[in-house]
Amino acid sequence: NGRRAPLPHPEIFAALQEGTELLLDDGKLRLRVDRHGADFAETTVLVGGPISDRKGVNVPSVLLPISPLTPKDRDDLDVGLAMGVDWVALSFVQRPEDIDEARGIIGTRAAIMAKLEKPAAIEHLDAIVERCDGIMVARGDLGVELPPERVPELGLRYRHHYLHRQHELSLFEGVLPMLQTLKVRNHWLAVATGKSRAGLNEALSHMDLHGMFDGTRTADETVSKPHPRMLLELMREFGADPERTLMIGDTTHDLQLAVNAGAHSVAVSYGAHEPAAFGDFPTRFVAHSTPELHDWLSRHA
Repeated sequence: NGRRAPLPHPEIFAALQEGTELLLDDGKLRLRVDRHGADFAETTVLVGGPISDRKGVNVPSVLLPISPLTPKDRDDLDVGLAMGVDWVALSFVQRPEDIDEARGIIGTRAAIMAKLEKPAAIEHLDAIVERCDGIMVARGDLGVELPPERVPELGLRYRHHYLHRQHELSLFEGVLPMLQTLKVRNHWLAVATGKSRAGLNEALSHMDLHGMFDGTRTADETVSKPHPRMLLELMREFGADPERTLMIGDTTHDLQLAVNAGAHSVAVSYGAHEPAAFGDFPTRFVAHSTPELHDWLSRHA
């Protein structure tokens, strides 16, 4: 009614303090907590307006003691992993432990995209970036709990921290000699990656691999995998026949990209996806280590 509204979230009541502000319906309504208990809160309306059911509640500057994964999320996650998804996006990340919880279920079967929409994540930014495989800055959601003029600044800060993490990248042992051997034998070498151009350049610079590859394509400049455009463009650039083109990949999207482009593929089982995920693809070989991959390429490339 005009004085009361149900809120079936005991974890929010548990986190309230006197003076805490509640934002309803993406911040259209603002309330200040005067009194609270385990199952109620009495508030003063700072900015009023109409409210209906199924509207969001934001609690700025409060770390909510909740898991980012609901029971339904866990069921959906099991289904997605069984289908072989490459990425899992995790919403409402507040702490590094939220990533750890998801990683405990996902393992190496998929990459994790952390959706940063709570200001609490700012206090743990380095640790969150360290644990995830990608970040998504939810500017609209952050703008509900933060002054809008701060959101672009935070976007740049997130990007800086994520790109800075590229300095921790390293090659699997044996990869550099393998690439050098292929290069000496006059094979064309290329990279088709889901990274951005900035991310790829950062990684290549750190590992001193600029000049190693004859061509590169990134998802932000073409089309993301498994669409074949990246590989088709590289084949046209080299004048290469699909029958003489080999895609080496560690995800199902890599292998599907090869299928879509009419090229051959070799799967690498010690990367993002486990060997069971590659069963439905017509790969020429599944390498379980870099020496195995090097040996196979030496004999068949």
